[in-house]
Parts: sequence; C-alpha cells; structure tokens
Amino acid sequence: KMEPFTIIPEGKIGLILSNDGAQIPTGAILARRVDSDNFQDAELFLNNNGQKGRQTSYITAGTYRINTFAFNITITDMIIIHENMVGIVTTLDGEPIDRGQIAGKQVEGHNNFQDFDEFIIKGGNRGLQPQIILAGSYNINPWAVQIEEIPMTDVPIGYVGVVISYIGEDGKDVTGDSFKHGNIVTKGYRGVWSEPLGPGKYPLNKYTMKMELVPTTNLVLNWANAR
Repeated sequence: KMEPFTIIPEGKIGLILSNDGAQIPTGAILARRVDSDNFQDAELFLNNNGQKGRQTSYITAGTYRINTFAFNITITDMIIIHENMVGIVTTLDGEPIDRGQIAGKQVEGHNNFQDFDEFIIKGGNRGLQPQIILAGSYNINPWAVQIEEIPMTDVPIGYVGVVISYIGEDGKDVTGDSFKHGNIVTKGYRGVWSEPLGPGKYPLNKYTMKMELVPTTNLVLNWANAR
C-alpha cells in the first residue's frame, strides 16, 4: 500500500501513538522514549522494548518515513508564550507530589519540559510545577504537559511587592525574638520573603505564591496650607 511521507509543518509537532509494543508500567500514562530513529524504524522500536500507546516522545518539523500501520501521528501546534506573559505548568505523568506540598519538586535539565523523559528520569512529580516558562516557542507534548498562560505580575512605581510563598522548605525566621507578628523567611523558602520586589514585571506562579503590594511613597501634610 503506497503511503505519503509524514510531513510535520513549521510551528507544529507530531504526537505519536504506537499500535504495538510492551505494556506501559502501572501508574504511568505515557510510554517512555526508546531509540527508533524518530519512529522510522518500527523493528528497532520493538526490539528496544518500546511501549504500546501514547508516547512521551514527539517529532518536530520535517519529513519522515514512518510506518503508519505501526504508529498513528497527530499533528498539533507548538506552545507559544507571548511577551509579558508566563506559562504555568501542570504535568500529567510522574511521581506523586510529596505529602504536605501543593506543587512538585524543582527538577532541572528537561529544557523547559520539552524533554519530558528527562523530567521523569530525574524524579519529576505529576501535577502543578514550581517552574514557569517565559515568552517563546516550545516543543511541548500536550499529552504530558498542560500550560496555562497568564500575565506577568506587575509592581507599579511607588510600591514594593511582598511575596508569600506556599511551597518549599520551612525557612528560619529572620525577624528575631522581639518581633511577635509572624515569621519572615529568606527568599526561596515557604513563608513571607524578607526581600521585597521593586517596581517592574515578574514571572510569578500565582498558584504557588502570592504577592501583596505595599506603598512606599511618603505622604507629606502641609498644615500651614491646610489651615
């Protein structure tokens, strides 16, 4: 049966569903990456214990010789985060989030979630992520990662932003014994950060931290004119 090459246009990625292979392990929802020459070698895929079902791997823009009896291809858009916006990330596969936390742990080396297998190998958690992604175009598998685009957080002139973080380790209170109104912690820990944010735009994750605006301008009353 004659079939055309698989062509992925610019600005798109190809999602792969394998019709044959080993079973996906219990608890996982996506098949892990194996060497298969971008799914062009179905025999190599099977010999490397490639798994049946939706794949973490995808193919980028280009032309491919893929056996469409072995693999179904779904073409979808790249993820685009616009200027002055941030992408909030929720992953759909991985380890459970640690008890007492509302988001997964910080994981490095996955290239903004474009290498989801690396995220899994390094113990990434399923669910809300502390990392955000900035403006740009990304090859992200929507079967593995969901992105919500929101505006950056703005601190106007005349204010500072006091950050309250809901994630991270419990930080040491830096206020001293004389302060009895709550705990202030170093930046990066869970609690109220001691260092406020000056005027500007910040890529904050609204689900893992909150920012309160505090005015810094002084109000000068001219009593002579007031009378």
